[in-house]
Amino acid sequence: MPLEEVTWEASDGIRYMRPEVVLQHKALQDRPKDRADLAAALPRLSPERRAWLRDGVRRTEGEDHPWLGWMT
Repeated sequence: MPLEEVTWEASDGIRYMRPEVVLQHKALQDRPKDRADLAAALPRLSPERRAWLRDGVRRTEGEDHPWLGWMT
């Protein structure tokens, strides 16, 4: 993906990864701290960003990943 699609630039000019991209990478390990990050960020994601995360986890981790049940 283009850099502009997986990052955003803050008002201070620093570029950050989008939360849904970070969470997709965290889904690989599925540690308690990763689940806590998911629980904190998921309610703040727009429906489009939530769908992107759900599709990304499904593609990379499979249909049986436990996070998918929380992203419906």
